[in-house]
Amino acid sequence: MGNAFSFRRLTSAAIVGLITVSGVPLPVQAGPLVLTIDQPDRVGVNPGSTLDFTGTITNNTGSSLDAAADLFLNFNNFDSAVLSFDQLLGNPDFVLPNGATSADILLFDANVGLLATAAGSPYLADVQVQDSLGDLSNDVTISISVPEPASLTLLLGALVILISFTKRAKRVVTLYRLLPALAAAILSVGSAEAAVTPVQLYTANAGISVWSTDHRTVGVELQIGNSGTAAAGPCR
Repeated sequence: MGNAFSFRRLTSAAIVGLITVSGVPLPVQAGPLVLTIDQPDRVGVNPGSTLDFTGTITNNTGSSLDAAADLFLNFNNFDSAVLSFDQLLGNPDFVLPNGATSADILLFDANVGLLATAAGSPYLADVQVQDSLGDLSNDVTISISVPEPASLTLLLGALVILISFTKRAKRVVTLYRLLPALAAAILSVGSAEAAVTPVQLYTANAGISVWSTDHRTVGVELQIGNSGTAAAGPCR
């Protein structure tokens, strides 16, 4: 009897080992909670943005769960200097019966701080759902990537810094002198990103005017040329 029992145990172990070695995957049983996130990877996110994440939760715990009272989200392995999170799960509240999967619901917000940079991207975080009895779901990793700053944004930022270092009495004069170059730079950035068009602005003879009595408000006058074969209009 004892020999038969030992033989059965050895046979079962051999079969499991054979299946494992042969590469046939063993069946994986679902955990007590299963979390899915619809779009875990986000790209082109600007610093200071707030992102909504939606998804579903499956309840295999053996009892019904109240979303507001029984379910909690855990956030791990993220840069707290750049990312912060607000749980939205449970608002509005709902009951998730055993063996059921929720509708597609709003799970949480991710707040991307102003310190986020393209060099530090992607910013990752592991998200997990937990119930009041300690049951845990699978981890879902979200990824947030920040783009490189646009050329025009860098140019305007440099201009603001330059003007801030000049005395107040010289700021208007400095702005007057920089406006033609700024207009040319704006047009060059736009022309690099836009399709070629026969209607163009010329900055060689740019004019500057002051509107009303507010010396902080100026206007830039540019010439428009049409190198096409037909009249262009209306021009805006």
